[in-house]
Amino acid sequence: QAELKVEAAAVSERLGRQPRLRVILVGNRPDSCLYVYRKLERCREVGVEADVQHMATKATQEELMEAIRTANEDDNIDAILVQLPLPPHMDESEAVDSLRPEKDVDGFHPLNMGMLMMRGRTSRLVP
Repeated sequence: QAELKVEAAAVSERLGRQPRLRVILVGNRPDSCLYVYRKLERCREVGVEADVQHMATKATQEELMEAIRTANEDDNIDAILVQLPLPPHMDESEAVDSLRPEKDVDGFHPLNMGMLMMRGRTSRLVP
């Protein structure tokens, strides 16, 4: 955790502000809610600003895609986490594929997965 604080401080200095994570959470699965809550706590402990865009279980795919588009386009959001699994009526692949690779905190975007599979390469996410 101390290393993460140092890294977050370096990113803060480079950006001129705290790095910011946007979590998109669809529904109320207890395990997902607990995971997100703990992720937010850890972010705050190391100096990363984090917020949750909580969407109803019945949200549409288009509403989810709009939330992702908005976060992708927001220069003050440095990383995005779409909490999986999504409700059964949603297309997880479409959601993950629509993330900007450099904002994909989980590294699930196909470009990031490919980079991780290649020897000597890393994900495009900038910490």
